[in-house]
Amino acid sequence: IGTPRTLGEVIIGRRGSYSAAQSSHHALTVLDTGDGHRVALPVVRHDSGEPGADNPWFYWEWTDSALYLFDIDSAGGLQQRGRVVAEEATTGQPWPLGDSWHDRGVVHGDHVYFVHDGRVWSSDWNNPDALLGPQ
Repeated sequence: IGTPRTLGEVIIGRRGSYSAAQSSHHALTVLDTGDGHRVALPVVRHDSGEPGADNPWFYWEWTDSALYLFDIDSAGGLQQRGRVVAEEATTGQPWPLGDSWHDRGVVHGDHVYFVHDGRVWSSDWNNPDALLGPQ
């Protein structure tokens, strides 16, 4: 198996952001492609609002809930492929309306599915902006 090592890192959102994978390993999806891995991670991103530079306890406003897609290989490291957005904030909406703690991703070949709040969004791994959903 080898020794774990860091191939790359990505910062998603600011203070207040979280993932269902923080409390359940079932939320992290990994598919072995033979020459690397595809990884899907659900994230509730907080990245909006006025910065609270003077307040170390400042939480940023909720921005969106999405499934983030990554390619991982030992040669190229970590590459963000895109994201499947299920829910976006509207003016004055401080948090997601749906349940984000049970978000899950499914990767099957070149297809990706995002289960969020009892609904399913689907997309093509190679073109995650071509979103179909919710179903």
